Amino acid sequence: MLSDLLDLFFPRQCVCCHELLLHHEKLLCDPCWQQLPKTNFAEEHNNPVISLFRGRAELHHASALYSFRPKSKIQKLIHSFKYHGNTNLAFTLGQEMGKQICKSKLFGQIDLIVPVPLHPKKQRKRGYNQAEILAAGMAEEMKVELNPEFLIRAKMNSTQTNKSAAERWDNVDGIFQLEEPKASYGKHVLIVDDVITTGSTLESCAQEILKVENNKVSVACLAWAEH
Repeated sequence: MLSDLLDLFFPRQCVCCHELLLHHEKLLCDPCWQQLPKTNFAEEHNNPVISLFRGRAELHHASALYSFRPKSKIQKLIHSFKYHGNTNLAFTLGQEMGKQICKSKLFGQIDLIVPVPLHPKKQRKRGYNQAEILAAGMAEEMKVELNPEFLIRAKMNSTQTNKSAAERWDNVDGIFQLEEPKASYGKHVLIVDDVITTGSTLESCAQEILKVENNKVSVACLAWAEH
């Protein structure tokens, strides 16, 4: 009864199409969930995401749950949680990412889930780190430890938007540091981010973690920007 009253005065709408949600639907209507462009990268050895890092960082595996195109439903979802505070959506999408990885045999045993960090000034301004919320959803689904302090962003850099691949790498080169390098020995770390384009930010994170002997790094993103 309480749910019916809430729906009457505060109707729940699909984040994508804005149609009213049915009782069993959560955040998105069933048709919009089904229309999201899922990849099968978690099950593919030579998927486009892992190929992006060849010769740049030695990753164990890498994947993205969805394909990203401008003006698509995925872009609308990312804007909703990244710029409009819809953290419940980010957590739910993180759970979907975790489900995909749990089904894959290619990732192996993950010891630690680490979100790509924001600089503290940027995080204070936004109020949260969207990658950390995605990672929290994954950690709950995968039953793996989440450590948002494992990797820190030591330098403030400008936005990656509208930069070339070379400019993006220069912009993130050396900006990440391990909080406690000795405590990270022998870990298989899963780095989490929202969208992967050139991979420069994730490459910089991975290279810092791989400086520690016997570490392994895998990458999981919500979406991959098709090239």
